[in-house]
Amino acid sequence: MISMDNKMTKENGIKVRLVDIAAAAGVSASAVSKALKNSPEIPPATRKKILDTANALGYRPNFIARSLRLGRTNLLGILIPDNTNPYYSCILKGIETKGRALGFTTIIANTNENADDEADALSTFQSLPVDGILTVPVSFENYAAVTTPLVFLSRYPLPKTHSSQDAGSDNNYVMSDDRKGQYLAASHLIECGIRDIYIFLDESDSRFVSGAKTQIRLSGFQSALADAGYKFEKTHVIYQISTFEAAFRAVSELCVRAKPPFGICLTNDAVAIGALNAIHACNLRIPEDVQVVGYDDIDLSQFLVPPLTTVHSAKQSIGEAGVSLIRDIINSESQQRAKAHMVFEPFLVQRSSTKPLSSAESPQKE
Repeated sequence: MISMDNKMTKENGIKVRLVDIAAAAGVSASAVSKALKNSPEIPPATRKKILDTANALGYRPNFIARSLRLGRTNLLGILIPDNTNPYYSCILKGIETKGRALGFTTIIANTNENADDEADALSTFQSLPVDGILTVPVSFENYAAVTTPLVFLSRYPLPKTHSSQDAGSDNNYVMSDDRKGQYLAASHLIECGIRDIYIFLDESDSRFVSGAKTQIRLSGFQSALADAGYKFEKTHVIYQISTFEAAFRAVSELCVRAKPPFGICLTNDAVAIGALNAIHACNLRIPEDVQVVGYDDIDLSQFLVPPLTTVHSAKQSIGEAGVSLIRDIINSESQQRAKAHMVFEPFLVQRSSTKPLSSAESPQKE
């Protein structure tokens, strides 16, 4: 919808008024006003003529005036840790695609996994103000006083894993079942005959939201081992693996001390670039000596060497569902609206970085 407010033309900086559009289109100013509001009182042909004339004159809606009049900005504030990360860029794509379809404009801020950056961005969003906030959170304490409609994406803490009882304990969220996803990854390596399995994770401190997600993943890994009768070794858990460089260093060290065949569960597909390169550099074969399972199923994973077995988790769908949910919350007349919890089911995508071991290759279970 085009607003009736005046704006400057691009060419000469002169305000385009309703009477200017009316004169050029040969209609009344009242007809222009109604056409710009998409009023059914104006015949379609006349409305098209008016809109075409307005566009030709360089007319643009006055965003601030329209927001004051409607009591709504149609702006969504988006907070993500890093928009260069393929996983978060997929979530962003879903947000922008669905948001555009529903008439929202998005404002995106990177938090860099920093609570202070997150707090600053939230303050800016609320001062604009935005109609709703979609966020992959860093610190739940930053959201304790937020009154703007809010939906958490991708991350949510385990019960009683966060120090704040009133921040994040009862909020709307859309996420993938990370516990099940990690269970699938570890179980697949077990089914392939791998006895020695390592897991590479991100933040280890569960006081942080990303750390809580790590604990969810770890619980799935532990359950898979327990169900198979395998012993869980704390030394098989490597934390703070969130970059190519960290993955390369950690996997290089592992290749020196671990006896093939062994398996690795990665925190995400992006770090697989570092992990696979380290294995190749150590002259080990994939999947004969080392089997690797990623997480997220980003587009890149199928083009790695070898193509990466991975867990497909919702990405773009999380963004799309988040926008639909925030729209419903914004439009809800009830102040006591029940919190919505949406969880997508992950599934395993098997490629060449894993395969069942032959009986000769498979180590004996202790």
